[in-house]
Amino acid sequence: MQANAIIQEIRADCVNGQLDGLKAAFYAVEGLEGFRSGEIQKSKEQLLESLRLSVSLGSSHLKALDLAVIGAVYHATQNEQAERMFTAVYMLSQKSKNEIGCLVASTALKDIYANQGHEDKAAKQASLSQAHYAMTEKLLNSGITASDGGGGVLG
Repeated sequence: MQANAIIQEIRADCVNGQLDGLKAAFYAVEGLEGFRSGEIQKSKEQLLESLRLSVSLGSSHLKALDLAVIGAVYHATQNEQAERMFTAVYMLSQKSKNEIGCLVASTALKDIYANQGHEDKAAKQASLSQAHYAMTEKLLNSGITASDGGGGVLG
């Protein structure tokens, strides 16, 4: 079964239900699927709806995910918008001690700055990315997760 068919099967339950967190996650999945299938406008609409819900819920992790995917959508055409999105992802992830979010954002910012010709900024982000990669690898190897008292480091 293709992703679109699966999404349509669960759409009614998620979107028509009363669980805003589930709705937000579903809109994020739809946005990812739209991005994957090349439906950029649909992707943006779904991700913006997910972002709106995640802001109202106060979910830093989902908000960071939404911004990261929106940043990826903009990355191909609008580096300045993508830079803003990934900067916000980095700040949210740092605040919530989400090492994976920091890793994703710093890696994307490194690429954006390199494409813009800002070698000093790219080098700084490369250093941050390496540090977050090492910390993420260490945490994953030690088995620390948010659910077992790891302080929410991995979200």
